[in-house]
Amino acid sequence: MLRCEKKLRKILYTGLNPAYYHSTDQLTHCPLIKIIPRPLTDPCIQKAFRDFHLFTHLIFTSKTSIHLLHDHLSHFGLSLDDWKSKTSIAVGQVSGSHLRALGIQPALIAKEETAEGLIIELHSLSLQKASFFWPHSAQARSVLVDFFTDRHLNYYACPFYDTQFRQPEYIPSLEQFDEIVFTSPSTVHAFAKIFGYFPIDKKYVTIGPITLQCLQTYIPQLNS
Repeated sequence: MLRCEKKLRKILYTGLNPAYYHSTDQLTHCPLIKIIPRPLTDPCIQKAFRDFHLFTHLIFTSKTSIHLLHDHLSHFGLSLDDWKSKTSIAVGQVSGSHLRALGIQPALIAKEETAEGLIIELHSLSLQKASFFWPHSAQARSVLVDFFTDRHLNYYACPFYDTQFRQPEYIPSLEQFDEIVFTSPSTVHAFAKIFGYFPIDKKYVTIGPITLQCLQTYIPQLNS
């Protein structure tokens, strides 16, 4: 009896690390963005670590912020124990897993993996004496800052890095792919800049609702 083997789908992954995308199909990694950490001499970063002992809650909306904070601790004479003494809050399961990998148990993980979802979780906490620290991308939305400001909460928001467009050395032909994966709005915008269009015969996978909303501005059909 002849056995029919399943044909592998061809996937184009536009984010930074395809290790977090679980698939048994054929995956091509073509990162369209790059991370540029802010220098440790940045006054905003220096103030963040100078006042680190004052913060009660740390909010993480990306795995990049987690790893940069970890890398910066020793430079400023701090340890992982200083971090563990704070309440860490993660935007989603991926951020939560990166915290656990460092030995830090997140106190809260947003069920809806957005800044809006984080705010829903924050409403369950007693915030009167809280002092929040939010290390983030310079391109992050202002949703959390708006929440802190409107509620008159103590907070310090500090850009740790910039997310920038990355021009690939080799641009693959889109015809060969069945599926295209976007991990952030930045990857969607970069794709539009490089290719100039979004083929209608592809399956599109977006990580998070904000990325989907961004893609829908280019492909209105996804709204239906």
